[in-house]
Amino acid sequence: MDNATITAVSSISQTVDAIQTTVRGKVDNSDYQSKVDQLSNQITSVVGQVNTFGSKNIVTNSQFQYDYMDGTAWTVTGATTDMWYKSDFAWSWVNGYQGICFNQPTTTDNSVWYALHSRRIVIGQDISTPWSASAYVNIDTVGLAAVITIEFYDTKGNRIGLKETYKTSRGMELIKVENAVPPAGTETVCLAFQVHGGGHVAMICPMLNQGATAAAYVPDNVSNAELEHAYSAILQTNDRINLRVEKNGVINAINISPEGTKIYGTKLHITADTYIDNAIIKNSMIESIDAGKITAGTINAAHINVINLNANNITTGTIKGSNLSINLNTGNVEFQAGRIHSSDNAIDININNKYISVADKDNRVFISGGEIQMIQPTLFSSQSTPYVRISNAQAGASWGGATFWGRDYFVVTNGANDGNIFTSPMGEEKFAGISGGHSTSGWQVTKIGGAERGVLISGGREFTDGIGLSPYIRVGDPGHAGTGLHGSNISMQASYIYLKSTHSTSHGANAYLAPDGALVPSNSAAKYKTDIVRSFETGMGDKLLEVPVAHWKDKEEVLSKTLNPSAKNPETYFGMIADDLDDAGLNELVEYDDKGAVRGIQYDRVALALIPLIRNYRDRITELETKVK
Repeated sequence: MDNATITAVSSISQTVDAIQTTVRGKVDNSDYQSKVDQLSNQITSVVGQVNTFGSKNIVTNSQFQYDYMDGTAWTVTGATTDMWYKSDFAWSWVNGYQGICFNQPTTTDNSVWYALHSRRIVIGQDISTPWSASAYVNIDTVGLAAVITIEFYDTKGNRIGLKETYKTSRGMELIKVENAVPPAGTETVCLAFQVHGGGHVAMICPMLNQGATAAAYVPDNVSNAELEHAYSAILQTNDRINLRVEKNGVINAINISPEGTKIYGTKLHITADTYIDNAIIKNSMIESIDAGKITAGTINAAHINVINLNANNITTGTIKGSNLSINLNTGNVEFQAGRIHSSDNAIDININNKYISVADKDNRVFISGGEIQMIQPTLFSSQSTPYVRISNAQAGASWGGATFWGRDYFVVTNGANDGNIFTSPMGEEKFAGISGGHSTSGWQVTKIGGAERGVLISGGREFTDGIGLSPYIRVGDPGHAGTGLHGSNISMQASYIYLKSTHSTSHGANAYLAPDGALVPSNSAAKYKTDIVRSFETGMGDKLLEVPVAHWKDKEEVLSKTLNPSAKNPETYFGMIADDLDDAGLNELVEYDDKGAVRGIQYDRVALALIPLIRNYRDRITELETKVK
């Protein structure tokens, strides 16, 4: 007869050291089985549904369908959560179930491990039942191996046992870890997937179940109709009695041992009067207690360890210690001593040593002793030569003013014009700001740049030139008024402009100050001229001889003496009046402004107008001398 058709059976198996009895039959159209195993030192009896024994998947979120990296279902070790990811490619799917992927550079360094752990599940005191696990593992590349592990932990969270299986070959394979027996002291169990040495791997359909063999994958979120896991068990040894009932993944158990009695389960309902000797509950975890039930006595904080205190319920008063006071009413926080810092010391407020520090991998900003320093990120004290220092230390003409100090080179600029800070004048200027000092290429001139917009240097007492203004120099003016941008001229304006030099020369003047203030070279070579007409005409000389010379006093000097009697007496000047030359028609010897008004005399050309006349006189004298002889 086909064994699959047998629905009712009873059997007895007896050996020298064991007796096993089994009864199986149908109850409400479901197959049930009761089994009793008797050894010399142990009796175990189990009653449950045959068709679902051991098929419950203990792994939470085994399909990685929701927030799989938030710490509730899976946790990571030796990696960051972003290293584990989900993919839509068939490479990480099996039978419609999605897996988890990992991708990091490979190495043969034996110390490099990346691990993914499922949520730990409490076993209870029935540690005689073995555990098994399985998962599909797909390897593209791996440094050393991909590993499936069953791990056991004690009540303090220490790992006290494990069993594992390695995969090193490329491709997809179902990996199993079977018959892992919990060691003494086990409280929780979990499944771990580890990548040893990095690589590109995927894990799909992780399964953790009770039993000596790995069961076929069952999703952990199946409904009760899909999985009705229900059984009860009694374990008795010479020093322990364990009672256990499980249904739909809910386990309730009572364990009696020489160490004490422990009760595990989702609910504990006590209907009888309950008495506790000495009225002491030691080492308990009370999830919720009604403070209204505390009617007398003193709660000593020295004997209380508070976990997950809700700060919303602390609304007033002062939290105070010997070195710290926090007033919730005024917001005042006062420190007497101590230190506030991040685990990597990137942010550090040290009350004892009186400094504030903020750092990254390249820089540290250090505030201490009334100054700000920028120093190497590993230092925690003031330096004599930081690369930047802001203080009231002596510098320049200051004995205690604000000093911005750069150790080697400094630049003050804006984001749009922080390039081309070097001294070369080639091309259009792009730098705006001031820079100077010893750069990576050596000492540099102190540079003031204005990009294509120009630079204005202005200061001093006000003077009047139609309007009141201070003296200025403007580089990059489009005209001559000193009021524009984006130009190619340099304009200066002041009451007086002085050019002082220790040197002198005998060269003739070769510069001309135009009516608008432009200073330009005065050149006489033919290459600078056009429409040249050479002549020896004496007309200009004849007219010039008819123009009177004059003596006069300067109006500004007379006004200055009038306003200030202590000023020097006005001088008497000799020369010619430009208006007289203009009236005589000698306009080539007169300077006019941009509106055509008479401004001055071109004195260097007055004498030149007499040369043709002198030549004429010379020739006539020579002719007369010849006739006389």
